[in-house]
Amino acid sequence: MGIIDMQYSTDGIFPGASDTPTQEAEVRHQVRRMANHPSIVVWSGCNECGSIGKLADVVAEEDQSRSIRAASPSIGYQAGVHTLTDHPTGTGPLEQRHTGPPSTNGLPWPIGESHGPYNFASLWPAVNGGGKGNPVKLGVPGSTSPLAKIQPGYLTGQAQPGYFVSETGATTMSSFESMSATLSKEYWGLHAKPFYERNYPCERWIYSYFRTIDLNQTGAEAFQRQLYFCMFGQALFLKAQVDGWRANNIWGLLLWQYNEVWPTGGWGA
Repeated sequence: MGIIDMQYSTDGIFPGASDTPTQEAEVRHQVRRMANHPSIVVWSGCNECGSIGKLADVVAEEDQSRSIRAASPSIGYQAGVHTLTDHPTGTGPLEQRHTGPPSTNGLPWPIGESHGPYNFASLWPAVNGGGKGNPVKLGVPGSTSPLAKIQPGYLTGQAQPGYFVSETGATTMSSFESMSATLSKEYWGLHAKPFYERNYPCERWIYSYFRTIDLNQTGAEAFQRQLYFCMFGQALFLKAQVDGWRANNIWGLLLWQYNEVWPTGGWGA
């Protein structure tokens, strides 16, 4: 499935960009160029930036066979698209929905999108891990709790809108085969020096579910064990998260991302 973002033409990031003839010509060219790819199912204005602005009307003119969203996340359009599919009707300009009060018939606005929670498994100093200084010391008063906490749920009931969680995930490490190939053998361990330069640590998952795993050990066997329980803990956390959403007004979700694409701590699921 393909969701195509058009972030290069975003009003919110580049004010006035969608008003230029050059941008309009570029969008028409790209839509025509990619429209024959069967995997594309959604045209999206941009990622986490508000809206593509007037250029969404250009996309709707070029292709009425696919859904279109103002942005990701978005609450959708209230005019110019079919309410069931979000396919453009070709009958006029697109009009975004409003947040706040109910619609004219007294019912809440239809399904919207939500991003997050972004669960960075921090607690250890690293580039993007959020940890600074010394790592968390288990059992020390005042030390940050390492336990993985489930995010608050959405309100439930007929009076509440539904949501589609269109981007969520929890960070973890890659496989031993991937990680070990980029490291000298003396650094085969999650607390080896190179891991201070990695993206996101995974101590939180291991400390939450498997506190007896020694993260200071190095070597092939130790590293394999650490990475396995890192990914196992992430899976347990995501299971709890999904179970919680199923009890709320969450209609579906997309995990970000399904596979790790580089040998470091990241969004691999």
